[in-house]
Amino acid sequence: MKCLADFILDSDLCLVDGAAPLTLNGRDGVFSLTVSNAEPDRALPGAVLSAQLIFEADSFDRSI
Repeated sequence: MKCLADFILDSDLCLVDGAAPLTLNGRDGVFSLTVSNAEPDRALPGAVLSAQLIFEADSFDRSI
């Protein structure tokens, strides 16, 4: 099954304003990681990144 994990990352770094998202693709399409600047939010620190990890998993059952 294809899974999506969505993260908001408190960071000391951010992309240049207006930069396109950066995507890293694993070999054979095992995973895809996309990083972009998060939308501004007064409740969050100044440098905040959004990350989406897409990956394949047979199951979420840890006993397998």
